[in-house]
Amino acid sequence: FVQKKDPSYKDNKEDTAWTMDKLNDYINNYVAPVKGLETDWVYGTLTKQMQRITLHCFNSVKHKLQCKMGYFDLYGMDFMV
Repeated sequence: FVQKKDPSYKDNKEDTAWTMDKLNDYINNYVAPVKGLETDWVYGTLTKQMQRITLHCFNSVKHKLQCKMGYFDLYGMDFMV
């Protein structure tokens, strides 16, 4: 992990945040064979678990969210793996 203000950040920027495709390829090549995970575990198991976590988070605070006619909010979540 390299902080954005670190002098070497520019050289390592592409490795600081991975796409789902890059994570899936890494898991398929290096983790799945050792841990016995199915191929494309990221797209099957991990994404479903991320959806469950997201739903749980929003259900836990939905009573605090305001619902106004004609307005909408856009929420996002980051997952660190």
